Formats: sequence, structure tokens, C-alpha cells
Amino acid sequence: MTIEKYKFEWKVGLIFLILCLGFITWYSGMLNGGKLTKNDVEQYLTQIDKNLNWPEEVKQPMLQRMRSWGEADDGKQFFMLNMMRFRDQVYQYPGAIKGFSGTAKEADDIYGHETTDELVLLAGHPILWGDVQSANITSDIHGPNFDNWNRIGVVRYPNRRAFFELMASEGYGETAAYKLMGSHTYLIPVSSDNVYPDLRLPVSAGFIVTFLFIAWRRSLKFHQKKQLNSEGTV
Repeated sequence: MTIEKYKFEWKVGLIFLILCLGFITWYSGMLNGGKLTKNDVEQYLTQIDKNLNWPEEVKQPMLQRMRSWGEADDGKQFFMLNMMRFRDQVYQYPGAIKGFSGTAKEADDIYGHETTDELVLLAGHPILWGDVQSANITSDIHGPNFDNWNRIGVVRYPNRRAFFELMASEGYGETAAYKLMGSHTYLIPVSSDNVYPDLRLPVSAGFIVTFLFIAWRRSLKFHQKKQLNSEGTV
């Protein structure tokens, strides 16, 4: 009788459970092939090499570092630290976007906007993205090339395959040209050993869940009391 009485609620709960499990599966990167093999890495790098119309002295060292990092894949999520210093002038190298008349910062902005949609489809997204407020406040012992960054970003990827997939995707080569034209960028992959959420989210969620639970309990007691009163008057 109880199941029949709450049949609608059970159906809604089951639908929500399926949607939740589906989201977790997608967000965890379980649907994109998982851990990279050496063969996967070579196939991706071949496509990335074709995609990027960059100067060879810039591209080839990057591909070599990507090969070593990809072959050591552990299949886990990671965060990519992006450290950006805008160029004084747009870098007009062979292969750069012809006719672009904006600033170096505007070129870098275009890259950021155009890669976001593709990134989200791969279950990745920015965790932090913002302009630097000041130069290094501890020391400048390492020299100007290691300081005076303009923008810092942290991007979450479900696994290394998603990063390779992004760079090998159709159309990425043209988009990546804006990045090289606009900024000097360091990309540093970081493991997710300790990840802390914005405390406003879990605390707020806790209060909301507590409120809904109390409201549900009071509503349940009210209906039970009402049902007993109606049965007593029959």
C-alpha cells in the first residue's frame, strides 16, 4: 500500500537517481576511453601536430613533453595551472590569424572564450580564472621572466585523455593560434590529491537540506494526524 500511495514520488526519485549517476559517470570521464595507452598518445600527438600551425621550435618541444606526460597517465582527474603573460605586441608568426587587428590581450581572450564550450563537452571546466593583482609579493629573486604574470587560471579535467582530446579536436588549431599570438603561457598539470570546495556551497546546501527535511517531517506528521482524526470521526 505504501509503495502504491507514493508511486509518483518513487518514480521521480528513480529518475533523479539515474540522472545523478549519469552525470557522475560523465563528469568522472568514464565515457571518454579512460587511461591513455602509448598508441593513444601517438595518435593524438599526430593529430595535434597537424592541428597546430605553430613554429616548429615552439611546437616540437611541447609535443615531446606531452608524450612523456601522456604515457605516464594514471587515468585520474587533474588540474591544469595556466600562467599567462600578455605579449607587448601580437605575435605575427607564419600561421597566425591574418587580418587580426586586436591587442595581445584580446587575442588571448578569444582563445579562452572559444575553447570553453569544447572544454565543457569533455567534462572539464575552469575552477579559477582571473587577472593578477600584483607582482610576486615575496621576492623577485628569479628575475622578470618568472614574474609579472597578467592572468592565472586553473582548469579541471576528468583525465589526461580529455586534455589530449581537446587539443586534437577539429578547429582547435585555429583557436590555438590566438593563444600563441596573445600570450606567453605556462601549463603545469597538478594532481588532485586535496581539493577543497568553496565552503559557501556545502554549508548552504546543508542548511537547505535540513530545512527541507524538517518541513517534510512536519508535513508528514500533519497528514498522519489529519488521517487519524478523519478515521476517528467515521
